[in-house]
Amino acid sequence: LTSAKLRLPPELMRFSCRRREGRRPCVDAESCLHVSGASHAPGPALSAHTEVVVVICRGVRFETTRRTLLRLGPCYLATQADIDTDEAIHLDYSADAFKVLLDALTTAQYDLGKALLHIARHRVSVVDLEALLQFVLLGWVLGVSRPLPAAPAAETPRADQLDCRSGFNLCNAYQGDGLGVFHHLVTSCRHAELPCRYRLSSAPDVLLGQGEEYVEPLDVPQQGCMPVSIELDAFMMKRRDNWNQNFEAWAEASNRVASIYMLKVCAGQFINGDVITMNAGSTAVFDLGWRRSLITEGLVFGMNRTWANRPGMHHDILSVDVTSDLNGEVRTTRLVCQPLNFEGDLITYFRLSFPVETQCLGRMFRLRVDAFHPNIGDYVTHDNLSVPLYILRSVELFGTLIEAPEDLCPGAPLLAPFSIEPHVTRLKRRRTNLLLE
Repeated sequence: LTSAKLRLPPELMRFSCRRREGRRPCVDAESCLHVSGASHAPGPALSAHTEVVVVICRGVRFETTRRTLLRLGPCYLATQADIDTDEAIHLDYSADAFKVLLDALTTAQYDLGKALLHIARHRVSVVDLEALLQFVLLGWVLGVSRPLPAAPAAETPRADQLDCRSGFNLCNAYQGDGLGVFHHLVTSCRHAELPCRYRLSSAPDVLLGQGEEYVEPLDVPQQGCMPVSIELDAFMMKRRDNWNQNFEAWAEASNRVASIYMLKVCAGQFINGDVITMNAGSTAVFDLGWRRSLITEGLVFGMNRTWANRPGMHHDILSVDVTSDLNGEVRTTRLVCQPLNFEGDLITYFRLSFPVETQCLGRMFRLRVDAFHPNIGDYVTHDNLSVPLYILRSVELFGTLIEAPEDLCPGAPLLAPFSIEPHVTRLKRRRTNLLLE
């Protein structure tokens, strides 16, 4: 919405303004709620440049300002407030629905994320809230809903030797067939807009083994795949064919390193993702892209142990963090920390649901797996823990995906792609060059 005036079709104009109440200066710039017939104490001196906008919803009177009506972007109500008339705006929607919207508009001045969460938590309880938001041309706050599927029955197997079968697929039993947010993103026309490269990446020769070379980062993700940044301790990259004094110095200076891989999301004959291994302390970081935020309801992922991760050797711990830069500041929230109980070396599927009170908006999601043993210190110094312990097979997020308008997110993003932690050395991908072998 870029123009100052909106032209509405005749069927919408029947709800348009039947202005009865004259405008008067408002006490301040904040919204205020008035119910018809209520008495109000006199306020301080009124500002001449701020005018009240009166909205009446089925007999219930609200007062606010045009500046408040614009806090979620241009809308029908703000356009009607520009019309030079002395009548109120009448809406054939419940007062409960408009109160939720007005509270969100007020909150958006200080915290856009909280305003969006407020609307999301009332979508079910207020029956005409969605219709009101669509009518006033603020439907973007509803986002795209991809709810967490119901949990399979307790008797349903949790693990499988194969991650893809022609018949019954255990992965689909837990995360549904194309029901998640990642599947929605990689199959939509906006797939090419997903972040799939770092802002800056290095290519140190000290890491190249025999027959290896670096490849340039991709500009667009592979078909049917979700980009993921795998971070790990630099010393975990030590190998027999590249160990030397230079490597020790580089690893000491780098601390943590990361590279981008492609995780297969969609099934298909011609869709190929990367084999993603994770060491102890590794993290998988997913970035939805600037201006995108997800109200996370749950997470389903599949993972299995490697041959080096013997059952009973230690505890496997998962932690999930979410980071947002929607409000002009970076916020990181811990969603969950819990043990992973694998079934042998089979691909085990884990389903996590997050209560409403802990749900928050996030642009980046970080899954970290740790090998914990009370009698072992730093796992980097132990040879039996310094090799890949896990293989990440699938990840799917569920919730409400929201993309904020550009008007509400001016300037550049605060976070570079996949950059939750600042002190990480980001590397180009390596591959084996058969011509060099």
